[in-house]
Amino acid sequence: MNNILLGPVTLDIYVDNNLILPGGGCLNMAYHWQQLGVPFTLLTRIGQDHPTVFLEFCQRQQIAYLPDSIVGQGASAAIDIVIMPDGQPHMDNFVEGVWADFRVSAVEQSLITQADHVHTVLVEGMIRELERMEEVGVLVKPLVTAAARNSLQSNINNASPSFRASLNQYSPRKSNQISIPM
Repeated sequence: MNNILLGPVTLDIYVDNNLILPGGGCLNMAYHWQQLGVPFTLLTRIGQDHPTVFLEFCQRQQIAYLPDSIVGQGASAAIDIVIMPDGQPHMDNFVEGVWADFRVSAVEQSLITQADHVHTVLVEGMIRELERMEEVGVLVKPLVTAAARNSLQSNINNASPSFRASLNQYSPRKSNQISIPM
């Protein structure tokens, strides 16, 4: 099976410890898929500000990615994290960075078109790019699944009617299902 994991990775900035770690939902999923032996390619963008944080992690964990397109112009997406007294993380100040105007490359688009399964972690930039890919027919073949935080529901509701209509239902026209667990 040809699997694509598509979405943002972030610099997780632990404010109280002056610690920066690679993170984000998509990178967490990549780590777990690799541990489970699921074959996939990670399609993401990192900024020019801290590329080694991500690249060394991916190499160490043997996470497959496209070296020619992973580093984009600008800063990496980032989020501040504070560990609360009860041990729970509090995340704030998400910065989209290279995801503000994210668009897949021609090589990435070709891989997505040929994929059996594309799983994505939704942020605003990813929603815009999925919508664009839907409009130009890139998502005809692959089964597309997505994960989103509840706070993104309003952004999904503001997406185009055709994109919203394809969420959580079969589209007989293209035999493609997009499922978004909330």
